[in-house]
Amino acid sequence: MASISERLQRSMVAAMDAWNGQEKFEQADFSQGVLSGLSEEDAERLARYKLLWRYYRGNHKPHLKKRQIGGSQGPDDNVTVNLSRRVVNKGAAFLFGEPLTWEVDGVDRDVKKLALDAMWKNAEWKMTLLNELAINGGVTGDFYLQVVPPNSISALPRIVNLNPSIVIPHCSADDIDEVLEYELRWRSSGNIKRTRYVWGDSGMYWDIITELKDGNLWRKDPMSPPETWDHYWSPIIHGKNLPNPNCYFGTSDLEDADLNDAINGAVSNLNRIIRIFAHPIVWGKMFNKSDLDVSKIAMSDNKDAALGALELARDVTGAQEFAKFLSSEFSEVTQVPENDSDRMRIGAQSGFAIRVLFHELVQKTNVKRAAYGGAIVEASMRLLDLAGHGESNTIKLHWKSPLPIDQREQVSSDEFDLKYGLASKETLSARRGYDWAQEAQKMSTGLAQATQTNQSGSQGEPQPQNSINSNGLDYKVGTT
Repeated sequence: MASISERLQRSMVAAMDAWNGQEKFEQADFSQGVLSGLSEEDAERLARYKLLWRYYRGNHKPHLKKRQIGGSQGPDDNVTVNLSRRVVNKGAAFLFGEPLTWEVDGVDRDVKKLALDAMWKNAEWKMTLLNELAINGGVTGDFYLQVVPPNSISALPRIVNLNPSIVIPHCSADDIDEVLEYELRWRSSGNIKRTRYVWGDSGMYWDIITELKDGNLWRKDPMSPPETWDHYWSPIIHGKNLPNPNCYFGTSDLEDADLNDAINGAVSNLNRIIRIFAHPIVWGKMFNKSDLDVSKIAMSDNKDAALGALELARDVTGAQEFAKFLSSEFSEVTQVPENDSDRMRIGAQSGFAIRVLFHELVQKTNVKRAAYGGAIVEASMRLLDLAGHGESNTIKLHWKSPLPIDQREQVSSDEFDLKYGLASKETLSARRGYDWAQEAQKMSTGLAQATQTNQSGSQGEPQPQNSINSNGLDYKVGTT
């Protein structure tokens, strides 16, 4: 009977074969036991993660063998067109390319928002973390956030973007949405460790248990005694990149990444053809050696002499069109439009035409916003709870359009919303990426200074209205 390790090795091979035929691959480090003991389902999932990361990082399989020429390695005609990375990066850019802002409703809203901003650090760090979170999700189909309580290094709770490849969730047998345990595995100082976040028997708290690998068994780490997480919610939050019905795990942006292999194969063949046959192969018959002079026109007195050239690469247009066709198909199935200047012609496109061109990608992004937005809100609520601001908080996210916006159209739309009471100044401020609390304070300070200046000027003379332009709108702030 095969050992567990052998079974896991076979499952890894099966997962790779399902994607790339009989391609050999770098297997996970089962020999050292980091992933030993996993179920076959988890082993296949982690193997798939590894393959998808190879696509993203451009480590694609070669399609052409390198020739040996005179005992030395010949030229490598393999070409890698890494469209997979573009698909993931474009998806992350549409999701988090524009600054994401939020507001906290309820009592002490400004204080809570300042605390939340501090725990997410500054805006630049926040957007970097969110972009990396989107890349993790785009590649593997899953993302995880971990809420970390204050410690001796950080006085505030903080948020961590977990590597999906080290997280092994264990769900209830009859409810895939009910996670009973999150298991994190890693190697530290030569030891294999894991931390288990287990829903306790009390049904109220999570138990945190750190263990060391000892042969085929796990024993508790004497340096990390068990702890109790004094909250009903877990410190780990999982989210799906894209929906995947009836399954705990989500869908990757690279579900059709094997089409990238076909593109690489077509372009590699084209590259070899051009290299070998880029120049005509001259042939001749009935010439003497003295008749030939490559610096001049070849001449011969023999009436049967003939000279010609083989032009075997005359028709590469078909191969080029085929490679372009595959790229277009990859663009269609991934819902990421090509940056083809002939199709787009950005300068001549209207705002409506651009929205039509990017319609599918925008729809895909809207679906992602629901998943990532829910996880961000949940993580923010848990951060506020850890910081002592209570567990009942309402957080609203403000997303900006990833498409280019005509500022005149936006201002007109904002003015319409404001005029007919469809939105408040605070909402419009957040929509345009401003911090309302800061802007209101600045406007109050500016108004006070203007009033003081007017009062110290001509007394008794009527002063013109002060109009402070905020958020692209002219707001009348009063008269003196």
